[in-house]
Order: sequence, then structure tokens, then C-alpha cells
Amino acid sequence: MTKVELIAAVANEANLTKKDAEAAVNSALNAITNALKEGDKVALVGFGTFEVRERCGLSTSTRNMIKKIWPVKLPDMNPEILAKLVFCFENDPERSDGIVSGAQDAIGICMPGLVRHYYDNRFWPDKFETCLDEDVLSWVESHVCMIPMDPRRPGCSVVEGKDINEAKVKNLAKAADDCWNAILSKDFTAFASSFKASFDAQVAMFPAMIQGCVQGCIDQYSVLPEVHAWKMPGAGGGGYLVLVVDDVKSFAEKHPEAIELTIRRK
Repeated sequence: MTKVELIAAVANEANLTKKDAEAAVNSALNAITNALKEGDKVALVGFGTFEVRERCGLSTSTRNMIKKIWPVKLPDMNPEILAKLVFCFENDPERSDGIVSGAQDAIGICMPGLVRHYYDNRFWPDKFETCLDEDVLSWVESHVCMIPMDPRRPGCSVVEGKDINEAKVKNLAKAADDCWNAILSKDFTAFASSFKASFDAQVAMFPAMIQGCVQGCIDQYSVLPEVHAWKMPGAGGGGYLVLVVDDVKSFAEKHPEAIELTIRRK
């Protein structure tokens, strides 16, 4: 049922005008939304419970860290310097868990456009390659969307059973090269193939990425004729599944759970 259909049903059930029914539905939805924004749980007996749960795959921990420094918006400054500030703040030398958060999250949040990272045995990239070409960005937006999955389960470890060797790392690096080149040339077939190859290369090194709800979600969407490739934006175990599709708008019309993406321009 869509919002329009819900308004019509309320109008009919409560004998209201369409305008009054729309106002009532909007008021109810706004009250629920505002409560969720405040961190509350909304329980409607006999109907269901609404609550916000953080998912992996959207840099949640990094975003929460940024809010501690800049609660409202990011400062207007050099994006690369801003990203490194965030990276260094998140990886406080006094951090006791011994974990180093990756640079990708800070870079993805702070730097506009499509950004390729070049690493050489360090946590921070040696250099960046950025694409701000509007035709390319629009092309990517027209072919990539995300599907929500269940959050990663508590205690889930995606590094258990890892198997990293030179050959597997080279497979991932080649897939990344092919994917970047396909994007710049707007070659859909090569993009889908290399996108899928990069995911396969990741899973070969970290098989525990595929656990919980992940395989079921892949099985559900991979059989659709308009879906050509898939992978996860986070470490795995849940969160979101990224799909490469023929056309995002058409896919979202048939699958309203799909999230259309917007690449930041500046």
C-alpha cells in the first residue's frame, strides 16, 4: 500500500474528506518520524513497533564520530585535509581496542565525486584519483542502488577464516582497475563484470562476509534479469547489498525497497 492508498483508505474508513485524511496521516507519520529521530521506540499495540537500528555499510561509526566534532555540518575546507582530520580523530592513539578504522569511510564522507584510493602498506592512501565528470556521475547513479538487509549480528566477525595471499590480492586489485576504467568509459557490461569480480575477490579472502541474512538476500536479487552484479559496501555480515541494474528508476518502481543513490558533487 502506498501513502496515497493509505490516505484514501483512512478517508473511507473514517468518513473524512481526502484533505482531512491526508492531514491526519501526515500528522501521524510526522509524530512517528520525530520520535524515531529522538531515539525513541514507537510501539503501536496490535500493529507493530518502529525503532531505528544502525546498519553496517554506511560508515555509521565514522558519521557518529564526525557529529562529535561538527554536530551540524562539515566545515568548508580542503576535502582531503578534512578527511584526514576525521580519520585521525577516529583513530585516537589512546584508543584501547587496538583497531584501526579504515580511511575509506572518512574519504567517502568528506571528498566529493568518485574517489579512487592508492595504498602502499599504509592506512592512509599515498594518492587519490577523483572523477567529478557530471556525465560519469549521473551514469553511475542510473545503474547503482542499495537494498537494506538485516544489521550485522552482535559478535559477528568477518575476519574469521580469512585467507589472504598474493594471488587473491592481485585478483582484487585487477578487478578494481577494471571497474574504475569501466566507470570512466561508461561501459556497462565491463562495469557489471568487474564489480562482481571485485566482490568475489573479497569473499575469497574473507569468506565470513557471507553470513546471517547475506546469502539469502543475494539469492533473492541475483536471479532478477535486470540485476547484473552485487556486493556489500561494508565489511559484510549484513547492512546493505549494492546492486548494478539496467536502470535504477525502473528497478525502484518494481522494488520500492531499493534505495536510489546520489553522489555528492561538492
